[in-house]
Amino acid sequence: MSIQFMIPHYIVINQNNVITALTIMVLFLLVLLVFGIYKTVKLKAEHKKLTKKSVKKKEVYQDFTEGHLY
Repeated sequence: MSIQFMIPHYIVINQNNVITALTIMVLFLLVLLVFGIYKTVKLKAEHKKLTKKSVKKKEVYQDFTEGHLY
């Protein structure tokens, strides 16, 4: 016994719809990946710059509790 369902024509998924949806998803994920790589490179460069700055300027620790009365 076979059961046939009444499926409206706008719900039917064909191959073109699947390919279009996958293409849009892949493009979106590629944009996110490129953006993430760009931010990583930018943060790495900033980190390098800040570490060079901190190496040049070494501060001696000053005890800030001397003037306080507890």
